Amino acid sequence: MKKIMVVMVLTLSSFFLFACQKSVQFSYSSFDYMDTYVALNGIAESDQQAEEVIAEVERIYALYHELSTGYEPLSEGSEYLENIYTINQKVGQTLEIDQALFDMIVFAEDIKALTNGYFDISIGKIVDRWKSIILDQDPIEIGSKVWILPKKMYGTVESSSMNGTREVIKVVGDEIEYHISELAREMDETRFNQVISQVALINTDDFLITLTEEAGKYYVRIDGVHIKLDLGAIAKGYATQKVYEYLKSVPIIDFSLSAGSSSIALGQNPNREGGIYIVALTNPLKTMNTAQTYGKVYVKDTTVTTSANYEQFFMYEGLRYHHIISPKTKRPMQYYHSITMIGQDAGYLDAVATALYSMPEIELIAWLSTYQNSENIELVRFNQDETITPHMIDTVFEEN
Repeated sequence: MKKIMVVMVLTLSSFFLFACQKSVQFSYSSFDYMDTYVALNGIAESDQQAEEVIAEVERIYALYHELSTGYEPLSEGSEYLENIYTINQKVGQTLEIDQALFDMIVFAEDIKALTNGYFDISIGKIVDRWKSIILDQDPIEIGSKVWILPKKMYGTVESSSMNGTREVIKVVGDEIEYHISELAREMDETRFNQVISQVALINTDDFLITLTEEAGKYYVRIDGVHIKLDLGAIAKGYATQKVYEYLKSVPIIDFSLSAGSSSIALGQNPNREGGIYIVALTNPLKTMNTAQTYGKVYVKDTTVTTSANYEQFFMYEGLRYHHIISPKTKRPMQYYHSITMIGQDAGYLDAVATALYSMPEIELIAWLSTYQNSENIELVRFNQDETITPHMIDTVFEEN
């Protein structure tokens, strides 16, 4: 699954204001990896250390981008043996792969077992089918049936115009102009039913991922008529965790790292007493006239991940059909608008948040009762009924 790209606002407040005179402020940013914006700000002991850190961060993200992508083959002259794209082209073959990719697939399979199959990297074709209809929506035009978000009301477009840089739509019978981002076109019933029918034909019963290690070499084999691996729900968090571990090993103490803001890792904040960062959680039902955030958490030396439904979705019969697909039902579920998790492993949180997002509340609570303390994780749910449920151990959560 490809997660939503912008799900949190990180309050940094003059990050380097109180850095000591001999320290070196550094930053790194890139749009080159995993279809997301990666940004790192930190304080190093010297220019040389800062340069070494930036080079290693770049190397880590480049490594996991090339290995995990399912959309393109290895680059010409690549040093790697296979990536997810090439593995998917060779169903039924035993392939030697690099240890870094082997370890990531093993990790994903461990999360599948931990979450009773609610996380599954083998359902790529089902994910693709839902994404295709999300990305290929008809534009909002005069006469379109639209949903006004977050209110569940609709009408037909009367007119559209440009107001400065903001496109606005007027809805018949309401006489109110809405910002374009507050509208979503109703999905055509025929197209919706086509997707339902197509994913129903994908039989996941014969899906099998076989991982073996022999004489210091690593192998993978995938079997199944419709199997397709998709690491989109774990790769970004997994790579971010590797960077987080590297920064702590240097050590870099004061830093903030975000990968599309859906996956962030934090050291300590030199500008705030106790080194605390304030992470503001985006309101998934935000409009031009509502609060942009619904709460905040106070954290340091940790990672934070969010799964939510407000970046990639379409509307059908008043519900958001998003890009986070349940392996159990083969469709997006509507239990929560967002789930934010806090813990020490960004890759783990990336995958587990995806799994929990598809669990009914009773299963999610049962899972937490078993694993929350042993795994030392915390979360906040913004539920479908617009209530907010925190599941905290030590972290302070404040609702707006």
